[in-house]
Amino acid sequence: NAVELYALPGGRLLRRIEHAAPVSAVAFAPMGRDVVSGAVDGSILVTRDDGSSRALQAAAGTDVAELLPDGRVVAGDAERHLRVFSPSGTVLADLEMPVRMMSLRRDGARLVALPSYMAAASPPLVVDVDHPRVVARLDGHTGQVFSARWIAQDRILTAGADGTARVWDGSTGTLLQTYQGWPSFLFDAILAPNGLVIGGDGDGSLRFWDAAS
Repeated sequence: NAVELYALPGGRLLRRIEHAAPVSAVAFAPMGRDVVSGAVDGSILVTRDDGSSRALQAAAGTDVAELLPDGRVVAGDAERHLRVFSPSGTVLADLEMPVRMMSLRRDGARLVALPSYMAAASPPLVVDVDHPRVVARLDGHTGQVFSARWIAQDRILTAGADGTARVWDGSTGTLLQTYQGWPSFLFDAILAPNGLVIGGDGDGSLRFWDAAS
């Protein structure tokens, strides 16, 4: 029922954020130490670094939340809605999604929304939050997609149950590159500064690909 923020290094407790129900989502703001948190009762709290807070309310349990640089909040709930809230708490947009979402990754005015593990296998979706709509589906993986993150040059890197990592155009959803792995799951992948794609495999291995080839 609570979020605790600690200072690093040292581990000193800085703040405790209380909810009336179990916490199901938490994220830092892109800059600074403001935090958005949500609970299974649909409550959403935006807590500033000075300790002040404001409350928002989703229609159902909060699955995921993201705090945008301008103070807007994007939150996905258990009834498959993705809502955009103004800094004052007004609902600016309400999108019905095909499945529940478990992760939101931001790049400017766009988010890549990753479907929940509890849902049937469904592709990640690219959402424009300034003109609220789904702009692309990242269709191509076989089975569940476990990770999606923005990388350089408006690209998205995903990893999935088919053992592959894939790079997509973040504007159109076009598949640009596939990095073939082994039959076991690929749970996460990153693009390293030295030009390598690194993936964490279901058998406990790290796998490395040359990003260009």
